[in-house]
Amino acid sequence: GARMQEGGAQREQGTNSNLLSGSSSMSSLGALQASLAPIISLVYWAMLSASTIGPGTITLMAKGGADYGLYLAWTVPLASITAYVVYEAVARMQIEADRSLGGALFSHFNKRDEDASSTKSAAEPAKAHKILGAPSGTPMVSFFVAALVVISMTLLECAQIAGMWAAVDYYYSASEPLYSIIRGIVTAVLCILVTIILFSGEIDAISKGLGLIVMVMVVTFGISAGQIGADVEELFIGFEPTLPTGSATVALGMIATTCLPINVFLTSSLAQGLPLPETRRGILFSTIVTAVLSLLIVIVGTGDDLDEGEEFDLSNLARTLKKSAGSTCEALFLFGLGAASLSSGLTVAMGAALACQSLLSGLDDPDAHNKPRTASGAEDYLMRGSITERMSQRDESHADEDALLDLLPKKEPWAANGWRFRGLILFQLIVSFLVVMSGLNTVGIIVLSQVFGGVLLPTLCFCLLICMNDKETGVSQSRTQNGLLLMACTVLTGLAVYSVAGGLCDGVALVVVSSLSAILTFIAGLSIVLKGEERGSNIHEGEGDGDDAEIARAQQA
Repeated sequence: GARMQEGGAQREQGTNSNLLSGSSSMSSLGALQASLAPIISLVYWAMLSASTIGPGTITLMAKGGADYGLYLAWTVPLASITAYVVYEAVARMQIEADRSLGGALFSHFNKRDEDASSTKSAAEPAKAHKILGAPSGTPMVSFFVAALVVISMTLLECAQIAGMWAAVDYYYSASEPLYSIIRGIVTAVLCILVTIILFSGEIDAISKGLGLIVMVMVVTFGISAGQIGADVEELFIGFEPTLPTGSATVALGMIATTCLPINVFLTSSLAQGLPLPETRRGILFSTIVTAVLSLLIVIVGTGDDLDEGEEFDLSNLARTLKKSAGSTCEALFLFGLGAASLSSGLTVAMGAALACQSLLSGLDDPDAHNKPRTASGAEDYLMRGSITERMSQRDESHADEDALLDLLPKKEPWAANGWRFRGLILFQLIVSFLVVMSGLNTVGIIVLSQVFGGVLLPTLCFCLLICMNDKETGVSQSRTQNGLLLMACTVLTGLAVYSVAGGLCDGVALVVVSSLSAILTFIAGLSIVLKGEERGSNIHEGEGDGDDAEIARAQQA
């Protein structure tokens, strides 16, 4: 009996020591995770850079450097400042008001169109609404913006698939018809790969890994830029806004590819459930990384000595890297081009569907309301269960979720596993396959996609300005933030009109048209800001009057 008691005491002592050692190791693991949390957060937000850096950025920046030297370098800081202002505003709206731009836009214009739409015949719109999965009260602005997004993102998806094929094509050469057959097989495999990743729900983890490729490309272009060199005085001159003859289209594309329009919707997804300070640091980090890499690519592009009449091509850039930094950098560039194209292809295809989901459903991610988000990163949107299935397991005490069920569409037409959401992704990939198979010039496809993005960008900025100054949205917006957003709308509109109208008029007429469009945009935006401030002051005065009346009633009682 004594021996049994002694053995029991030893076992108890060993168990306690094991618990203490386990507790110590767990505390050490917790301390390690806490110390790595800032780094993990930055890696998470590198997804934003990964969606931005793709064949569009590489092609437009290098083409700008090859064709115009450093004279278009000013587009990089302008686009970077615009990107931070726009992304930060969208993230703040998501965090403070739990609304994306699409949802806020739907609510704002739905109130304005309510009375007007009641007098119209509902037969024809009802059919369109049924096909598009939109409520009968969906404002026309939402349809218009959704159409622009789908067109722009389909062109951009074509650019991503073309970029992936360009990386393969650099090392492959064959005569027809074998070349076309190989191109078709490779392009089909790439499109199928994107589809499998998107439908499997692994985009979050894969995009994080591909986001690290961005850092590899920063090192690659940094080495090459150091070998090529850049005149400091010429670089400072390049930061002064100027448009050499024929450069407006390239300049607009350089801005649109640095401040990617689809990131307006992706930022809402990434910011959901995260604290605002962490979100701001992440957006700033991704913006700086994108700006540094873009500027390095412009410098490397200046080393591409094109013959007179020769058109810029991605193969020229690869040869420039090989000449300046060796074959290793050439291989790293081609690997990075393929990886960046894949990462951007994933986010562009999903981003277009997310944009239509929020613009046409009137609800921000109908699958996400019962899904907790952590500071380590947002969950991806795809392959979630039905909200009705998950809400059947919810805590019955959550009355707000009960109210939410009454607001949701019964058949969830834009759910992530629905045919509309997935059908839009498949539509983009099918069009991309056909465009690449047609043999169109890769650089031409990329430039066209970015120019259309340059038209979409000021449209989204102006919509954001409207929603941020709608007091019912419930977002705080300072005068400085309004001023920066208003200037972005003005400058981008003027440049977009200058670029697009360049094919219709030139000289003084072109300057007048673009300047007039910028002035009108500024006046319209300023009136929106002033009306928003006036409504805000009226609301505060009403709250003050209500408080005074309540105090008076209390004193009387």
